[in-house]
Amino acid sequence: MEVWQSSWKETLRTCLLEAFCDSSESTATNVGGLLAQLLGDRLPGSAPGTADDSGAWIASLQSPHPDEAICAALQVVEAAYQGSLAKPDELAESLLLLLGRGGGQAHAAAWALAWLGFDQNTAMQGSRRRGRNRLAPPLGTQHSTDASATVWQPTAQHVQTLLDALTAAGVSATDLKRHLLSLLARAADQGAVLQPPLLSPALLAALDQQLTAGLVRNEKQPEELRSDGLVVLALYGRETQLLAIAQDADVPVALRRLAIECLGLVASRSPAGQQRQRIEEFLVAQLRGDCLDLLITGEAGWAEHDRRLPLLQGAARALQLAAAADLPLLGNGHRRPVPMLSLTALQKEEGLHLRSEVLVREVWKLPLPAGEQLELAVVEGDAYLIGSPQTEDGRDFLKAFYPNSEGVNFEAQRKLHLKEFAMARQAITQAQWRAVANLPRLERDLDPNPGSFAAKNLWEAHGQPGGLPVDSVSWNDCQEWLGRLNRWLLEQWSGLGGQGDAPQLALPGEGQWEAACRAGASTPFHFGDTLDVSWSNFDGNYTYGAGRKGPYRQRPLPVGAFGLVNHWGLAEMHGQLWEWCGDQWQPDPSGEGWPSDGRPWQGLVPTQEGPGRSPFKSAKLLRGGSWDSHPKYCRSAYRDFYRPVNRNDLIGFRVCCLPQD
Repeated sequence: MEVWQSSWKETLRTCLLEAFCDSSESTATNVGGLLAQLLGDRLPGSAPGTADDSGAWIASLQSPHPDEAICAALQVVEAAYQGSLAKPDELAESLLLLLGRGGGQAHAAAWALAWLGFDQNTAMQGSRRRGRNRLAPPLGTQHSTDASATVWQPTAQHVQTLLDALTAAGVSATDLKRHLLSLLARAADQGAVLQPPLLSPALLAALDQQLTAGLVRNEKQPEELRSDGLVVLALYGRETQLLAIAQDADVPVALRRLAIECLGLVASRSPAGQQRQRIEEFLVAQLRGDCLDLLITGEAGWAEHDRRLPLLQGAARALQLAAAADLPLLGNGHRRPVPMLSLTALQKEEGLHLRSEVLVREVWKLPLPAGEQLELAVVEGDAYLIGSPQTEDGRDFLKAFYPNSEGVNFEAQRKLHLKEFAMARQAITQAQWRAVANLPRLERDLDPNPGSFAAKNLWEAHGQPGGLPVDSVSWNDCQEWLGRLNRWLLEQWSGLGGQGDAPQLALPGEGQWEAACRAGASTPFHFGDTLDVSWSNFDGNYTYGAGRKGPYRQRPLPVGAFGLVNHWGLAEMHGQLWEWCGDQWQPDPSGEGWPSDGRPWQGLVPTQEGPGRSPFKSAKLLRGGSWDSHPKYCRSAYRDFYRPVNRNDLIGFRVCCLPQD
C-alpha cells in the first residue's frame, strides 16, 4: 500500500496488469485480487452503479484501452465484494461486451460478473462470516429476505455470450472457465432457459459441444471443471449427454458417478412424465445390476470396491433426488417406495466381507415454509438393545477425561421398548433451517444463515442449493426452531392437505436416536465392524477395525452425498455433524429413572464434573460424531455432551415426529 500511494504507483499498476494478463502465470488470479484491493482504495465516492457515476464507470469498462477496461472490471469486483454496488444490471451489459475481447479482459469481466450474482445488501456480512475473499465469488445467489436486494441474474439471451467466451478460452484459463460455468449454471437455475422456446437448437448444440466434448471429455481439464460441466448439463436438462458419459467405461469413475447423480437432478426438475420415468428406470437398472459381494484382504480388494461401489452410490443418490419431487404427505395413507442402497462390512477370519443390498423403503414428506420439505422414514416399534458390550473398542474413552469415573458405564447396554415413530432421513439443511427461522419468533431470535460453510462447487450451489447440513446451532436454537415449525404446522396443516392432527416435531431422545441409527445392528456401526471415508464423513487420518485411511474433508458434505442408508432408510448417522438429542446429559445411562421408552431423559442432576471442572448440570446429549471425528466417536453407542447455549461448526441436528399416544 505504501508503494501504491507513492510515485511508483503507475509502475506497480503496470507490472500487476502484465502479470494478471499472462495466462501462463499460475498466480494471475492472486495478482488480480491484490490489484482489485488496491484499486478499491480509489472507488468513486458514490456507490458504483448509482446514477451519479454509472456513466463514467460504464465508459471505463467500454474503453478501447485494455488496461483501463481491466482496472474498471477489477474495481467492480472490489465494489461487489464490499457490498456497494447499487445497479448491477447496468454494469453487467458492459461486462458482457468486455467478455468477448478474450484474454485478461475476459478473465476480469467473468470475475466481476460472477460477483454480480451475489446480493449486495448481504455481501460483506457473508464475506466476514464465511471467510470469503475476492478470489472466490459466491457460486450461487445469496439468499436474502430484504426486498431491496440487488442481484444480477443472467438471462437466456446471455447464454450465447457465455458459451462463446467458453469456446475461446484456452486450456490453461481454468479460473475464467470456472466463472463462466458458474454463470451458465445461474442462468439455468433461474429457470428461464429451461423453457425450450428460449433456446434455439443451434444454442443447445453449442452447449452440448462445449460442455460435453470441449470440457467434460477433455482429459487435459481439471476434474473440478469437468465435474462442474456435468452439473451445468444437468441444469439444462441434457439427458442424452449425461447418459452417454455415465455409460462410458473410459470416463473416470468419479465423473461417471456424478453423471448418474446428475440424471437424478434432471428427473427431479422435470415434470412427471416420460422423461422422469425413463430416467428412473435406467437408475433402478444401474442400482440392481451390480450387487457388491467382496472379500477384502488387501489393496486389490479395496481397488475393486472403489471401482464398483461409486456407481451404485450414484444411482441410489439419483433415485432419492428423483423421488423427492413427488413424495406423499406424511399421514395421508399414500405410499412412495424408493429403492435405496445399504452396505454391510463384517470382519471374518479370512478378511473383511463387504456386501451391498438394494432396499425398498417408504418415504414421506412434511412440507416446510418457502417450498422446502422434510423427508421422513419410519422406525418400527419394537424392543431394541442399545449401548455397547464391554469388549467394543473405544467404549471407555471418556473415562480418561473425567475424574472420579470409576464404575461409571458411559455406554451401558440397556433395552428399549419403542413405539413406531418417523424420523428425518437426513440432518436439517441450511435451506430448511432458513425457511423456518424466517417465521415469527417465539422466545428468541434465530439467525437464518448460521452455517459456517458455503457452497464450494456448482452441485452444492445449484444442484442441491442449501443442501449442506446446517451447523453452528445451539440446543436452545433448535428448540426455538422446532417451536416455530410446530406452530406453523398447526396453523397450516389442513391447508397443506393434511389429515387428522398436525404432526409435532422434536429432537429425538438418545434411545430413539441410537435405535434409529443401529436399525437392528449389534455392531459398532450400522455398516458393520468398520467405517470407511467412502461411506461416511469423518477424519480419514484415523481408522477403526479393519478400515483404511482416507481423505480428511474438513467440512460437511450435502445431505445424501454418500447414497447409502441403514435398514430404516436413514442416511449419515455416522460422522458428518454431531446431532443434538433432547436429553439432559447423564454420565451413566443405566441409572435410576432412565426412560426405557426412548423419550428424552430429564432426570437427576449429575454430580460428576468434566474437563476444566465444568459441571454437567446443564449439558445436553450429542450423538453420531462429525467430519472432524476419529471413527470411534462415530460409533452407534458413543455419547457426548455440550452446553445448550453453545454453538460450533461440528454440530447440527435432525428431528423426529413424536409418537401418537
